[in-house]
Amino acid sequence: CQPVGTYDPALSVGLRNLLRAAHIEEAAERTSLKSVDYVGETQVEAADAGLLQYAALQTTRIAEMTAVRSSQFANTAYYMGSKRNLSSFLAETIAGIASDDAVIVDLMCGSGAASAAFSRRWTTVASDAQAFCRVLAEVQGGGYRVTDAEETLECLLQRIRDHVKLLRHKVNDFLEWEDRVFHGDMKGVALGEYQRLIESYPTYPGAVSGGEWNPRREVERRQANHACTPFCLFTAYFANTYFGIRQCVEIDSIRYAISTLPNETDRRWCLGALIAAVSCIGTTYGGHFAQPPIRGAADITERNMRAVVERRAASVVHEFSIRLVSLARESGRCANAIETVHGPWQQAIDECGVRFADHEVLVYVDAPYKREEYSRYYHVLETLVLYNYPSATGVGKVPDKSKGERFRSEFFQRNRSRIEDAFVELITAILDRGWKCVWSYSDNGDASIVRVCNRVLASTNCELSTRSATYEHKPHGGRRAKSVTEYLLIFTPQSESG
Repeated sequence: CQPVGTYDPALSVGLRNLLRAAHIEEAAERTSLKSVDYVGETQVEAADAGLLQYAALQTTRIAEMTAVRSSQFANTAYYMGSKRNLSSFLAETIAGIASDDAVIVDLMCGSGAASAAFSRRWTTVASDAQAFCRVLAEVQGGGYRVTDAEETLECLLQRIRDHVKLLRHKVNDFLEWEDRVFHGDMKGVALGEYQRLIESYPTYPGAVSGGEWNPRREVERRQANHACTPFCLFTAYFANTYFGIRQCVEIDSIRYAISTLPNETDRRWCLGALIAAVSCIGTTYGGHFAQPPIRGAADITERNMRAVVERRAASVVHEFSIRLVSLARESGRCANAIETVHGPWQQAIDECGVRFADHEVLVYVDAPYKREEYSRYYHVLETLVLYNYPSATGVGKVPDKSKGERFRSEFFQRNRSRIEDAFVELITAILDRGWKCVWSYSDNGDASIVRVCNRVLASTNCELSTRSATYEHKPHGGRRAKSVTEYLLIFTPQSESG
């Protein structure tokens, strides 16, 4: 039996696949009843040796998915809509409808959690309109070794130190001021000193003239030439907003050092490690960067100062180094590298159609469930990858969407019917290529699953089946987790069904 509290969402879909295998293998060799351990704390008992072997294979497959979501990278940071806790459910569902030779396209890969699960077994392609998402997906696949990471770090560290010296020259007085606060008494004078430091430190786009540190002048130079050194984007934009001043100097220095690496693979994996480190150490509200919890000096109080200082005193270089080696170690356990394709989805489908014209293709669709602007919540991570010195609006220093500096998704709509139109267009485009489509959506999403499915079935020659799992969803903003039902809507072109 399955004890209460240990339910694995892969159990129900695993049993479905097992029953299907029992029907297929009904003529297999039969022995006396034997049992094998199964998902969670269940057991399968059968007299069919082939069926027991299949159950054991499922158990191994699901255990691999559990290992993926338990890896150090998996616990580095939390992203909106991440499917990491459902990885075994997703992979076992697809195992029942796709062959081992299929190509799985994770069309809106987000944090890359689903791509990481799929790549343990299938050729996997990750796509997203946001560059940082593609990097995160890529570095959760195979193809990188611990020796690669260690050799790359050896090349990087001296370049990082040299760049820190260059950038430190511009903000040295502020760095020394921050050091005095961080290593002094956490009450009384230190609190007042930190508040004065935050009030005194200028950030872009504030108009500042004179002095060595003029962020507007520095940014305008680099907007004309992104390669201008020293790199100073985070020091100019985000110091005392999401990170400490020294942390920003380190982030800019690591980002510069990465840009000097001659090998594209090394650059991508280092960017992935830096994204993870920055996401982990940032002073954020509920794990996103739409707005900072510390907007100004008045937000630093005796009550929260210790926690803020502890987070902002963490070494980015140390966190980055640990994560790069950890990613490489996890990569060694993955059978397949994860390929990436630029979004948005229309472009991705066209490119995959050319690259995989003669392959079995299954497209996994995990579009936003809510009218949320993901490009706003994670603009800091996107800016870290693009490093393009964009505009900075509001207290969150968010790039201006009206200038085309942030991705605008058709799923971010106030009109519910337009969201449903976008889903119908997307699913239909996939089916028209003869590909299977697995649409993942929650029962608390803004679109109507029933209306979307009915419209797709009315306009496309396909069959529909469903799978579902209950899990705890953690909303952004630190709100309490809630129980939701995740549906997988499996659309199969009729010519392939049966």
